[in-house]
Amino acid sequence: MDRRCPHCNKPTPNGTFICPACDNLLDIPPVEKETRMLMQTRGLESLNHDYFDKDSTLVLRLRSREKSFQLTMMQLQMGQILGRNARGHDPKAHIDLARYDGEELGVSRRHLHFRYDPQDKTVRITDMNSANGTFINGQKLHPGEVHVLRHGDRMRVGQLEIGVTILHATAVVDVG
Repeated sequence: MDRRCPHCNKPTPNGTFICPACDNLLDIPPVEKETRMLMQTRGLESLNHDYFDKDSTLVLRLRSREKSFQLTMMQLQMGQILGRNARGHDPKAHIDLARYDGEELGVSRRHLHFRYDPQDKTVRITDMNSANGTFINGQKLHPGEVHVLRHGDRMRVGQLEIGVTILHATAVVDVG
């Protein structure tokens, strides 16, 4: 044990990626041998619903309600916070779940961060050290961990379930 967790400063065994004391994601040491980069196939995005571009819309649908939130590339480039705004506190959540029983369902004020990654053309999310956690398809997202959001993902923030859809604009051609 020759390294320490940057979050709690407890010693951590070599070869571990999560601190046994606080469950913080540890720095992953660099790989000694680099992976060879393959040439990307042009037009691959059209086969993949997970890519996100200027004509895409991220739709977050609350499972227990008939409510959805739509986010554009411009909004995601600036970063969007999902949480709940509370009286007496500065509003911080762009996607405010307070009126959808967010507090009762364990949604933190600053629960989840959404951001567009232009290099990969994807939407990435990060749990902002929420009190009741974020789960993607049943798997816990550790605080600070970055996850690529995919079409069809099922998120749970606290106890609130959210469906993920990535919509792409389609060209309509008038043939008549």
